[in-house]
Amino acid sequence: MKKKTTSVIAIISCLILLLSIFTACKNKNDTQDPSELTPDESWYPGVDSTYEPVTIGAVELADIVKEALGDEAKGFNGDLSSLSADQLKKVEALAEKKGYTIDKNEQGKPVVKDPSYAEASFDEKKKVLDEASVSDLNNVSADDYKKLSDAAAKNDMKVVTQKDGSVEIIKHRTQTTTKAYTNRNNNTQNSGNTPTKSSGYVAPMGTTIVRTNFASCSWKSTYSTKTNDTFIHSAMADDGIVCIGATFKSTDGETAAENSALIAKYDKDGRRMWATSEGKSKSTNFENVAVLSDGSIVAVGYTTSNDIAPKSEYKCSNTVEGIVVKYNKSGSKQWMKIYGGSGSDMIYSVAATPDGGFVMGGKTTSVDGDFREITSNKISAFIFKCDAKGNILWKKAFSGTMHSATDEFAVTPSGDIYATISVYSATGDYSLIDGLKEKGKSTAVVKFAPDGNILWIKGFSGSGTTELTSIAVTKDGGCIVAGQYSSGSDGKNTGIFKDFHNGGMPGTTDGAVLKIDPNGKTRWLTTLIGYESDFITGITSVPGGYAVSGYTTSSNRDFLTNSGNYDSFVYIISEYGEKETIASFGGGNSDTARGICGDGTKTVYLCGISNSDDGYFADCADKGNENSAIAYLFRYDLDQGSKQ
Repeated sequence: MKKKTTSVIAIISCLILLLSIFTACKNKNDTQDPSELTPDESWYPGVDSTYEPVTIGAVELADIVKEALGDEAKGFNGDLSSLSADQLKKVEALAEKKGYTIDKNEQGKPVVKDPSYAEASFDEKKKVLDEASVSDLNNVSADDYKKLSDAAAKNDMKVVTQKDGSVEIIKHRTQTTTKAYTNRNNNTQNSGNTPTKSSGYVAPMGTTIVRTNFASCSWKSTYSTKTNDTFIHSAMADDGIVCIGATFKSTDGETAAENSALIAKYDKDGRRMWATSEGKSKSTNFENVAVLSDGSIVAVGYTTSNDIAPKSEYKCSNTVEGIVVKYNKSGSKQWMKIYGGSGSDMIYSVAATPDGGFVMGGKTTSVDGDFREITSNKISAFIFKCDAKGNILWKKAFSGTMHSATDEFAVTPSGDIYATISVYSATGDYSLIDGLKEKGKSTAVVKFAPDGNILWIKGFSGSGTTELTSIAVTKDGGCIVAGQYSSGSDGKNTGIFKDFHNGGMPGTTDGAVLKIDPNGKTRWLTTLIGYESDFITGITSVPGGYAVSGYTTSSNRDFLTNSGNYDSFVYIISEYGEKETIASFGGGNSDTARGICGDGTKTVYLCGISNSDDGYFADCADKGNENSAIAYLFRYDLDQGSKQ
């Protein structure tokens, strides 16, 4: 029987994570060569923002129906599909005469759209709200509506009321629409934000996607101080792999807050090149790491220590402060900076940018110091763009009435920045984003231009929690987003997960992988479902698709076996959303894969945490137990072809 871990890591929610032997998973299509897939349609989408007419408001629609039908319009409920065929034909004729177009919405119902107006961007909506002194589109009084309408008119926009009573701001078509920075074609296949189930569009005509059939572990490296050690994120360097995490100084569960941030670098043969830590007292944590274009390394996190940096770096004492540490490729520290204010400030994410600098983000309650003029007095998600010396070039923040945080970044070769943001309430700034829940955990995906201009924002939610925290750039310039979701208390799913069932009891989590094109259109959604809880912790590109890391307590449906407690896994997802191969592994205690990285080849590197001394971890140099964890880094090679 599997032992339950009681380690310090579990107590502080740093749940133990790791990985094991890949077992072949034969594709069910026995009629074609298992080594290759030949797509049958073009998927390459454009990057330029496409103009999309907006659906007219409920008031305008009611006026058109009344004018077209006269007394027959009595009792019209705002749904054109409730009209008879003859009535609908009259309404359509009048709408077209007025310059409108007839289309269908995501549910296939007829709607009337106004081609002279388009959806306003987040920044454009924010400008109208600021000028009208209105803070939340979800709570608009009659007086607020008048002020919003006046401010919108001054900016060549207008305010419309939807069928459900919500308020939307749209802009006149003559305004310039934002274009992406790179020049690509403009083919689009899905004008909405509703994903197709498990597939959507595939590779360009005439190309071949190579299927991954098997994955083998080349080497296993471990790190242990005989207390508790964790690797929770990794990044590729030209000469190796950099991992970050923490070392906990106690195993008794009473002094779990006393930990130091850990960073280590390995060569591509698994030999540790160097390792070092930060933090002399209290608690210091690294949360993410990036390798810059010159090979230097930037690690980010937060600290409660007041003695790890020069006093001049601290904005306020005795608070949680964000930290950034830069090392050269040999591990020598070049500088450490503290970012913060008088509140609590935590940096969760970082990514290198093509100009030699980096972008970082997290959450804050500060309204002063580095966050002056960009945040409210709530918990805000923030994004800072920095140069190679850590100087802030531009800042962005999003605030609501509840917690929100920037989770992870992905940056395109042209410098566009994708970010995932956890949102607990679609209020304040988040009320401007479609697809988020007013209450409950949702995810926002944001695309920024290199100068910080917001190109688009999309919201994703279901009936339970939605946590799409991992992100990577795709070869078309879009992004692939991964994480997990849960159903509502009744076991049913809504929102983007409405076509998917929950794998187990209500409240258990299932994995999700979502493809978004450069214009912000959702192309497909794939779920990883088991009867127990399943988590995705990272994603990276491999030939023909993506490699996903995670951990699960399931041993059925999309998962093969389970050694007990948490087992790690790597899943290969094809370029167009089909599940190809899973490799799952574990020992007698909790083993969780926390991150994955690669350079686009058939080799990936997985980092995580293990409490096991048996099973897949029996031959590791260091071993964990139920009270002590080891950090690990494993290399896996993806074999492609007919091998089963």
